[in-house]
Amino acid sequence: MLEEINITYQIVTSAPVTIEVAPGEVTLVEKLLDDTALQYTARRIEDHGGAVRKCAITVSQEIPAGISFRADYRTGIVRIFMINVDRFDRVGLEFHSRAIDEPALEDLLRFILGRSDAFLHRAPLVGIHGSSAAR
Repeated sequence: MLEEINITYQIVTSAPVTIEVAPGEVTLVEKLLDDTALQYTARRIEDHGGAVRKCAITVSQEIPAGISFRADYRTGIVRIFMINVDRFDRVGLEFHSRAIDEPALEDLLRFILGRSDAFLHRAPLVGIHGSSAAR
């Protein structure tokens, strides 16, 4: 009995992205980046007196993405959890197993490739439970 299928891949950007944030926002930004499994470096920028005035955070060009299908055979429900697929976030959808047919999988592929968001309209969003949506 197959209970879970995981698809992982990387999205590669043309260059790393660097953002500058105020010292008070560093913890929040780092938590958001950690939650989405993005690799980054942070460099504190000090003024002439040694006080930190801002922080430069550089995000790696390689963005991990993944999709996890988890089946519950008792209910017939399949939960699909996505991380960093179309946004830097975790998204969950819930399908009845009969709804995952060839057209749905084709919509999923178009969604991964950034060609259509029709896949998101096939099922309601569900809450994300646990610390890792795509393992």
